[in-house]
Amino acid sequence: MKFLSNRISFTNDLDELLSSLRTMTRWLEILGEVKYLQFIRNLIRKEVPGTFYVDEHDRENFILECKKSDYFRINVEPILTQIKEIAPARLQLLVHAAFEDKKRVQHRIE
Repeated sequence: MKFLSNRISFTNDLDELLSSLRTMTRWLEILGEVKYLQFIRNLIRKEVPGTFYVDEHDRENFILECKKSDYFRINVEPILTQIKEIAPARLQLLVHAAFEDKKRVQHRIE
């Protein structure tokens, strides 16, 4: 989780950010963290609709239920909270940058 959190926080590559968010959703399914899982899925649907990174359905049958240990609450929940705070702004920034780059390339072609 910390590795993915660092990639989400520091990458300047849109595909790397989206890939990290999607990988994070798969881990959240295993951990049964529906709240954070839905947040990330909704964020991706809102910011980059129609891309490979949008799950076609909610994958409800992949979500496991498990009891969270004290270790999880102390060490993993703060990482998830940080991602929830950082991911929207990072994603918006990189989507905007990618859009601007595409506009510059099209302008040079014309």
